[in-house]
Amino acid sequence: MKRSKQPRKSKQKNESSMNGVKSTNGHSNGNGLTEKQKAFVSEYLIDLNASQAAIRAGYSKQTAGVTGCNNLKNDKIREAIAHEMELRAERTKVSQDKVVKELARLAFSNMKSFLKWNSNTVTMIDSDSLTEDDAACVMEVSQTTTQTGGTVRFKLYNKKEALELLGRHLGMFSDTIKHVGEGGGPVAHKFNFDDKTIKDAFDKLYGLTEKNPKTEKNPNKKG
Repeated sequence: MKRSKQPRKSKQKNESSMNGVKSTNGHSNGNGLTEKQKAFVSEYLIDLNASQAAIRAGYSKQTAGVTGCNNLKNDKIREAIAHEMELRAERTKVSQDKVVKELARLAFSNMKSFLKWNSNTVTMIDSDSLTEDDAACVMEVSQTTTQTGGTVRFKLYNKKEALELLGRHLGMFSDTIKHVGEGGGPVAHKFNFDDKTIKDAFDKLYGLTEKNPKTEKNPNKKG
C-alpha cells in the first residue's frame, strides 16, 4: 500500500502570534509596542522630554507635543518606561533617594565647615578633616603663586539651584499661577464707571446707551 503524503506544516510562525500580540501594522514587537513607540521609550529616557522624544523617534514635529503627551498616557508605553528605568537604576545604582540626598548635601552646605575667618585672616580647613558630605559640596579649589604672593580660590556648588530642585521635588514650588478671589473662590470682575470718560468708552465699545427718561420720546404720544 502506498501511504498518502500529508502536507507539511510550515515551521515559520507569525511572530505576533508567538508573543501573544496581534500586530495591526506589521511593526509591533514582543511587548505590543510599535517600532516608533519603542524608539519613543528609548528617547524619553534620555532627558524625560516627551515632545523632543517624539521628534527624535520619528513623529511629526508639528504634532510632537500632543503625540508625546498621548504616548505617556498609553499604559504599555508607561510600563515600558518604568521597566527601563528600573533596569537603568540597577545598572547605575542611581535612585531617586540617592539624587535627593546629593541635592540635600549641596543645599544645606555651610561655609563654616570649610573656612575660618576673622577681620584679619582667612584660614582653610584641612581637607582631611572634612566629612564625606562636606567634601562633596566643594566645586573648586585652586591656588596661584606669584613672586609677590598668591591667591587661593575656593568655591562651593550653587546652594540656590540645589534648593530649587529639592523644593520642586517636594512640591513646594509651582510654575502655574492660580488666580483666586476672596475666600478662595473665582475672581470677581467688577467695573467702576465713576469716571464718565471710562463709562462713555465702554458704552461705545459695546453699543450701550443710557436711556434718559426726560429726553426719550414717548412712542405712543402723538404730535
